[in-house]
Amino acid sequence: MSPSRVGPAGSMTSLALLALLALLATLPACSDAPNPTDAGDSAAADTSADVGADGDTGTAADTTPPPPFELTSDAFTEGGEIPAEYLCGPGGLPSGPGTFRSPPLRWTAGPPETRSYAITLRIEDVTRPSRWAIFDLAEGTREIAAGVPRTFEPPFPVGSRQALLDGENYGYYGPCPMQSFTFAVHALRTPMLPGVDATTYIRDVVAVIEVMSLGSATQSGTTPTL
Repeated sequence: MSPSRVGPAGSMTSLALLALLALLATLPACSDAPNPTDAGDSAAADTSADVGADGDTGTAADTTPPPPFELTSDAFTEGGEIPAEYLCGPGGLPSGPGTFRSPPLRWTAGPPETRSYAITLRIEDVTRPSRWAIFDLAEGTREIAAGVPRTFEPPFPVGSRQALLDGENYGYYGPCPMQSFTFAVHALRTPMLPGVDATTYIRDVVAVIEVMSLGSATQSGTTPTL
Protein backbone atom coordinates (compact mmCIF):
# COMPACT_ATOMS: atom_id res chain seq x y z
CA MET A 1 0.00 0.00 0.00
CA SER A 2 1.59 3.27 -1.08
CA PRO A 3 1.48 6.15 1.38
CA SER A 4 -0.92 9.00 0.76
CA ARG A 5 -1.40 12.41 2.28
CA VAL A 6 -2.96 12.34 5.68
CA GLY A 7 -6.56 13.33 5.16
CA PRO A 8 -8.99 15.25 7.35
CA ALA A 9 -8.96 14.55 11.02
CA GLY A 10 -11.80 12.09 10.63
CA SER A 11 -15.02 11.83 12.56
CA MET A 12 -15.43 13.45 15.96
CA THR A 13 -14.60 11.39 19.00
CA SER A 14 -17.42 8.97 19.64
CA LEU A 15 -19.59 9.21 22.71
CA ALA A 16 -18.47 5.72 23.69
CA LEU A 17 -14.81 6.72 23.63
CA LEU A 18 -15.50 9.88 25.61
CA ALA A 19 -17.33 7.80 28.21
CA LEU A 20 -14.39 5.38 28.38
CA LEU A 21 -11.91 8.23 28.85
CA ALA A 22 -14.04 9.73 31.62
CA LEU A 23 -14.23 6.37 33.39
CA LEU A 24 -10.50 5.70 33.07
CA ALA A 25 -9.66 9.15 34.39
CA THR A 26 -11.52 8.39 37.62
CA LEU A 27 -9.70 5.10 38.29
CA PRO A 28 -7.18 5.30 41.15
CA ALA A 29 -3.54 4.54 40.40
CA CYS A 30 -2.54 0.95 41.09
CA SER A 31 -0.41 0.34 44.11
CA ASP A 32 1.22 -2.77 45.47
CA ALA A 33 2.03 -1.13 48.79
CA PRO A 34 0.90 -3.26 51.78
CA ASN A 35 -1.73 -2.02 54.18
CA PRO A 36 0.05 -0.72 57.28
CA THR A 37 -2.66 -2.28 59.47
CA ASP A 38 -1.88 -5.75 58.09
CA ALA A 39 1.53 -5.85 59.73
CA GLY A 40 0.26 -5.30 63.26
CA ASP A 41 2.58 -5.39 66.23
CA SER A 42 4.61 -8.21 64.67
CA ALA A 43 6.31 -5.81 62.23
CA ALA A 44 7.45 -3.63 65.08
CA ALA A 45 8.72 -6.69 66.94
CA ASP A 46 10.65 -7.87 63.88
CA THR A 47 12.21 -4.45 63.42
CA SER A 48 13.27 -4.18 67.04
CA ALA A 49 14.84 -7.62 66.86
CA ASP A 50 17.26 -6.37 64.19
CA VAL A 51 18.51 -3.48 66.28
CA GLY A 52 21.77 -4.20 68.09
CA ALA A 53 22.67 -3.28 71.63
CA ASP A 54 24.14 0.04 70.47
CA GLY A 55 21.02 0.91 68.45
CA ASP A 56 22.65 0.17 65.09
CA THR A 57 20.41 -1.80 62.72
CA GLY A 58 23.38 -2.96 60.69
CA THR A 59 21.86 -1.72 57.41
CA ALA A 60 21.61 1.69 55.81
CA ALA A 61 18.51 3.00 54.06
CA ASP A 62 18.79 2.90 50.27
CA THR A 63 18.49 6.51 49.19
CA THR A 64 19.64 5.92 45.60
CA PRO A 65 17.06 7.48 43.23
CA PRO A 66 15.63 5.23 40.51
CA PRO A 67 17.23 5.59 37.08
CA PRO A 68 15.53 8.14 34.83
CA PHE A 69 12.99 7.06 32.23
CA GLU A 70 14.76 7.88 28.95
CA LEU A 71 14.11 7.65 25.21
CA THR A 72 16.97 7.68 22.70
CA SER A 73 17.62 6.88 19.04
CA ASP A 74 20.61 5.75 17.01
CA ALA A 75 19.30 7.89 14.14
CA PHE A 76 19.50 11.33 15.79
CA THR A 77 20.38 13.00 19.08
CA GLU A 78 18.21 15.23 21.28
CA GLY A 79 17.63 18.48 19.41
CA GLY A 80 19.49 17.17 16.38
CA GLU A 81 18.52 16.78 12.75
CA ILE A 82 16.85 13.53 11.75
CA PRO A 83 18.10 11.92 8.50
CA ALA A 84 16.01 12.51 5.39
CA GLU A 85 15.02 8.85 5.04
CA TYR A 86 12.76 9.20 8.11
CA LEU A 87 10.86 12.18 6.68
CA CYS A 88 7.61 12.24 4.75
CA GLY A 89 7.81 11.31 1.09
CA PRO A 90 5.76 11.74 -2.07
CA GLY A 91 2.12 11.41 -1.16
CA GLY A 92 2.69 13.42 2.00
CA LEU A 93 4.58 16.17 0.17
CA PRO A 94 5.10 16.17 -3.62
CA SER A 95 8.82 16.80 -3.21
CA GLY A 96 9.17 15.03 0.13
CA PRO A 97 12.62 13.43 0.38
CA GLY A 98 11.68 10.64 2.78
CA THR A 99 10.27 7.14 2.53
CA PHE A 100 7.88 7.05 5.51
CA ARG A 101 10.43 4.84 7.28
CA SER A 102 10.19 4.97 11.08
CA PRO A 103 13.48 5.48 12.97
CA PRO A 104 15.00 3.08 15.50
CA LEU A 105 14.11 3.92 19.10
CA ARG A 106 15.08 2.50 22.50
CA TRP A 107 14.12 3.34 26.05
CA THR A 108 14.79 2.44 29.66
CA ALA A 109 12.28 0.78 31.98
CA GLY A 110 9.28 2.78 33.10
CA PRO A 111 7.73 2.85 36.59
CA PRO A 112 7.27 -0.47 38.43
CA GLU A 113 3.53 -0.46 37.65
CA THR A 114 4.16 -0.44 33.89
CA ARG A 115 2.28 -3.15 31.96
CA SER A 116 2.98 -2.03 28.38
CA TYR A 117 4.40 0.83 26.32
CA ALA A 118 3.24 3.10 23.52
CA ILE A 119 5.18 5.39 21.18
CA THR A 120 3.77 8.59 19.70
CA LEU A 121 5.11 11.17 17.26
CA ARG A 122 3.94 14.77 17.40
CA ILE A 123 4.95 17.59 15.05
CA GLU A 124 4.31 21.33 14.96
CA ASP A 125 1.26 21.23 12.73
CA VAL A 126 -1.99 22.67 14.05
CA THR A 127 -4.10 20.75 11.54
CA ARG A 128 -2.57 17.29 12.05
CA PRO A 129 -0.08 17.19 14.94
CA SER A 130 -0.21 13.44 15.69
CA ARG A 131 1.77 11.46 13.10
CA TRP A 132 2.36 8.05 14.70
CA ALA A 133 0.96 5.93 17.51
CA ILE A 134 2.17 2.38 18.05
CA PHE A 135 0.91 0.66 21.17
CA ASP A 136 0.49 -2.68 22.99
CA LEU A 137 4.28 -2.94 23.18
CA ALA A 138 4.96 -5.72 25.70
CA GLU A 139 6.20 -4.81 29.16
CA GLY A 140 9.67 -6.23 28.46
CA THR A 141 10.10 -4.33 25.17
CA ARG A 142 12.93 -1.78 25.24
CA GLU A 143 13.41 -0.90 21.57
CA ILE A 144 11.84 -0.69 18.13
CA ALA A 145 13.85 -1.42 15.00
CA ALA A 146 13.69 0.97 12.08
CA GLY A 147 11.08 0.58 9.37
CA VAL A 148 8.01 -0.77 11.17
CA PRO A 149 5.59 -1.85 8.39
CA ARG A 150 2.66 0.53 7.95
CA THR A 151 -0.16 -1.85 8.90
CA PHE A 152 -2.59 -2.07 11.83
CA GLU A 153 -0.88 -5.16 13.24
CA PRO A 154 2.75 -5.05 12.06
CA PRO A 155 4.92 -8.20 12.18
CA PHE A 156 7.22 -6.44 14.64
CA PRO A 157 7.28 -5.61 17.46
CA VAL A 158 5.25 -8.77 18.05
CA GLY A 159 1.76 -8.04 19.38
CA SER A 160 1.87 -4.32 18.65
CA ARG A 161 -0.83 -2.29 16.90
CA GLN A 162 -0.75 1.07 15.10
CA ALA A 163 -3.32 3.84 14.85
CA LEU A 164 -5.29 4.72 11.73
CA LEU A 165 -3.96 7.92 10.12
CA ASP A 166 -6.77 8.48 7.63
CA GLY A 167 -9.25 6.37 5.72
CA GLU A 168 -6.72 3.71 4.72
CA ASN A 169 -3.21 4.30 6.08
CA TYR A 170 -1.74 3.11 9.37
CA GLY A 171 1.57 3.58 11.09
CA TYR A 172 4.36 6.09 10.75
CA TYR A 173 3.90 9.39 8.92
CA GLY A 174 7.21 11.20 9.32
CA PRO A 175 7.70 14.94 9.72
CA CYS A 176 8.24 16.96 6.58
CA PRO A 177 11.15 19.36 5.97
CA MET A 178 11.27 22.43 8.24
CA GLN A 179 9.06 20.83 10.93
CA SER A 180 10.21 20.22 14.49
CA PHE A 181 8.98 17.02 16.12
CA THR A 182 8.85 15.04 19.36
CA PHE A 183 8.81 11.29 19.90
CA ALA A 184 7.41 10.10 23.23
CA VAL A 185 7.38 6.72 24.92
CA HIS A 186 4.53 6.24 27.40
CA ALA A 187 4.56 3.68 30.20
CA LEU A 188 0.98 2.37 30.39
CA ARG A 189 -0.92 0.87 33.30
CA THR A 190 -2.60 -1.84 31.16
CA PRO A 191 -1.25 -4.66 28.95
CA MET A 192 -3.50 -3.65 26.04
CA LEU A 193 -4.93 -0.26 25.14
CA PRO A 194 -8.69 -0.45 25.79
CA GLY A 195 -11.47 0.75 23.53
CA VAL A 196 -9.50 0.99 20.27
CA ASP A 197 -9.53 -1.11 17.10
CA ALA A 198 -8.59 -0.89 13.43
CA THR A 199 -11.17 1.86 12.82
CA THR A 200 -10.01 4.20 15.62
CA TYR A 201 -8.32 7.35 14.32
CA ILE A 202 -4.97 8.40 15.71
CA ARG A 203 -6.37 11.43 17.55
CA ASP A 204 -8.61 9.18 19.65
CA VAL A 205 -5.87 6.58 20.19
CA VAL A 206 -3.51 9.26 21.52
CA ALA A 207 -6.24 10.47 23.89
CA VAL A 208 -6.55 6.98 25.41
CA ILE A 209 -2.76 6.63 25.65
CA GLU A 210 -2.53 9.87 27.60
CA VAL A 211 -5.23 8.76 30.04
CA MET A 212 -3.54 5.40 30.64
CA SER A 213 -0.01 6.82 30.88
CA LEU A 214 1.96 6.44 34.12
CA GLY A 215 4.72 8.66 32.76
CA SER A 216 6.58 9.43 29.56
CA ALA A 217 10.02 10.22 28.16
CA THR A 218 10.66 12.25 25.01
CA GLN A 219 13.24 12.97 22.35
CA SER A 220 12.85 15.95 20.05
CA GLY A 221 14.60 17.01 16.89
CA THR A 222 14.53 19.07 13.73
CA THR A 223 14.30 18.30 10.02
CA PRO A 224 16.54 19.40 7.13
CA THR A 225 15.38 22.00 4.66
CA LEU A 226 14.75 21.07 1.03
